[in-house]
Amino acid sequence: DWSIGSPKTLTIWFYGEPNNIAGDSQLYCTIGGKTDTYKGPLDVLTDQIWRRWDVDLAALGANLSNIPQITIGIKTESGGTTGGKGTIFLDDIQLTGFAPTVPAPDIVIEAEDYTTISAPMEVNNVTAGASGGKYIEPLPGTSNSTSGPPDPGVATYDVDLSAGQYIIYGRVSITGGYGGDAFYVFVDGATSNQTLPSNGWATWNGITAGANWHWVAIWHSTGYFGGNIITWTVPEDSTVTINIAYRDTSGPPKIDVLKIVKVGD
Repeated sequence: DWSIGSPKTLTIWFYGEPNNIAGDSQLYCTIGGKTDTYKGPLDVLTDQIWRRWDVDLAALGANLSNIPQITIGIKTESGGTTGGKGTIFLDDIQLTGFAPTVPAPDIVIEAEDYTTISAPMEVNNVTAGASGGKYIEPLPGTSNSTSGPPDPGVATYDVDLSAGQYIIYGRVSITGGYGGDAFYVFVDGATSNQTLPSNGWATWNGITAGANWHWVAIWHSTGYFGGNIITWTVPEDSTVTINIAYRDTSGPPKIDVLKIVKVGD
């Protein structure tokens, strides 16, 4: 009986793989004989990023007092000719009393398309495979800045965002091991769901290592390894400024692309 508590939304989180073939496929969810499909673009099935899918229960029209089964799958869209192939992951399937969030297009920013940048943070093009052939990194040979965000040594990005909640991902290459896996991040104009230092800067430490370019969500670390992923809330339609400063320099750590994903209204 799903009617208890009068839920408004069924929320499902999913995660794709870069080798997936999306084809003309779409995610679908069937509840009580009623089917909803994910309203976002098909190419999200190839992203290694957790995405939120909200099913509007009122619009779906299922009898919530008698739900014997829920089915989640992938099907070829009506009129499509190419099926999908690969692997997706599902997590955090839950009923909530919140209104459903409609998927919004990702905002993708090439790291070299900064608003401002100050040395020793710089643009480079030596490491192969970067989107657009360029990325940012601290100048090799620079000392670590473990006591706090450096000044100078910051890249900034002005971004127009609608009111809502966002997770920011970086496409990174991390080869320096301990002492080469951290940046500082500050989003001016947004609040964080994590408790940050009084200066507002998150310590993005223990970034998942790997020479190949890969996506990692920005989190805040209170220790040496990893941390809790940050959800940034923008209270009203506005321009926010993402500030990225170097912390570690071994390697050095590199950022190729920023991807801003809306996860809530």
